[in-house]
Amino acid sequence: MNFYQNTLFVRRAIQCVTFAACIAVISSTVNAQYPTKEVTALVGYGAGGGTDTYTRTVGKYFPKYFGQTLLVINKPGNAGQIALNQLAKTKPDGYTIAPVQIPAYVIQPRVRKPGQRGFSNDQFKYLGTHARIPGALIVRKDSPYKTLDDFVKFAKANPKKIIASAAGIASSNHAFLVRVENLTGIKTTLVTYKGGGRILKALLGGEINVMAANAIWATRAKDETRTLAIASEQRYPLNPDIPTFREQGYDLVDYLTRTLVVPATTPEEVVARLRKGMEEMSKDPEFVKDLAKTGLVADFLSAEKTEDYADNYVKNNPEMLEFFKNYKR
Repeated sequence: MNFYQNTLFVRRAIQCVTFAACIAVISSTVNAQYPTKEVTALVGYGAGGGTDTYTRTVGKYFPKYFGQTLLVINKPGNAGQIALNQLAKTKPDGYTIAPVQIPAYVIQPRVRKPGQRGFSNDQFKYLGTHARIPGALIVRKDSPYKTLDDFVKFAKANPKKIIASAAGIASSNHAFLVRVENLTGIKTTLVTYKGGGRILKALLGGEINVMAANAIWATRAKDETRTLAIASEQRYPLNPDIPTFREQGYDLVDYLTRTLVVPATTPEEVVARLRKGMEEMSKDPEFVKDLAKTGLVADFLSAEKTEDYADNYVKNNPEMLEFFKNYKR
């Protein structure tokens, strides 16, 4: 290579490096400014349900911590999987997020039949968890079951006569119901709906006998319902009059989460911005109060702790995964 060729080569190399550096700076600047427009949240359950009201509460505070609005779009069906399947196909730019529930989120991809398509957990990254809610067994106020013992005795004497609910097969509350049945030795008849709001209407309308749900409904519908037991270690702060399963002789502790995710290939700067904002939001006294109004106790878990929580569920509940792998309606 002569002097002229060598000089030209060096100039072009410098130009390429400079161009790449400029692109990196521009990309970094754009990501640092995120978000510059409205963000969409895909909710896999119906309007008025627990996941929906949680997401709309996040949406109320989204402008304060991100400077943009959060548009909530309900995509109910298949126990939340329709929304997550859609999220997996969206552009990974941070402008589409979704709430998920653990355990449903970690159960569903692991129990699909061969050939069935759907999301996998490695397609998403956690942004954090704002709350964990214990499962709750809820009946109407005028139900003949005054206590958990009343309920269990009748159910044992009348297998499958009690009609119970869940927000879809392999949903979090379906998993909770399975644990209740296994622990108490009862069998119920399952009816599924597309969200907790619809399940509550079914309970109050007499379509079902018991709502296998979570503690938010013990708060939101306390004047119309009776909660027989809550699956927490101690009594739930928002419902201190309701006894736990453990107090009534059943060693059952069961929670679902209010967690947010984005596509896994979302730029790291954007993911970091979202994680930081969600954690800051969790410390906002007004946000905590509004969560309480929906029946949630603020209990923030970082993305890393959320991942550990999910991994531990999979590790510690092999029987639940096996049950749903072989489940037949």
